[in-house]
Amino acid sequence: MKKSLIRLFLSILFATSFANCYSQTSNDSLKQVFSSKTFTLVEDYTGDWGGHLHTFIFTVKGNDVRIQWGNPELLKNGKDLDALFPMSVLDALKNIFLNCSQRIFISKNKSTEHIIYKLSNKNSTYTIDDRFTMECNDDFKAWKEELLSEWKKTRK
Repeated sequence: MKKSLIRLFLSILFATSFANCYSQTSNDSLKQVFSSKTFTLVEDYTGDWGGHLHTFIFTVKGNDVRIQWGNPELLKNGKDLDALFPMSVLDALKNIFLNCSQRIFISKNKSTEHIIYKLSNKNSTYTIDDRFTMECNDDFKAWKEELLSEWKKTRK
């Protein structure tokens, strides 16, 4: 009896872990996170000469999205970015991650750098691990620079 309970428990544990891994390759989970009214994105970068951890909080407010970005080093002032942007900014980010998450699996690029993107709302989490390909990096970096550029224009 004890052995059968242990086997049942291990079977459930295995099935659950398989389902969680599988969901990370499904774009449905990523789309679900992006369709929520509030979600968080954490970028955890590790490179040869250090790394950084960026946290973004997105809150949809009507036709705009409030983006809170904790102390981006690109500002070079030690302050947080907290501003409203048009929804097109969020749509562009969604397209970046939908495209690059697929490219990771077929990429032949090799890098010693590593980035993990973790997107989560209160119901689910979607993790993109670039597996040392850096497939998301250039597009996401350009998105961050464009975000800062737009933010600086509105502050003048």
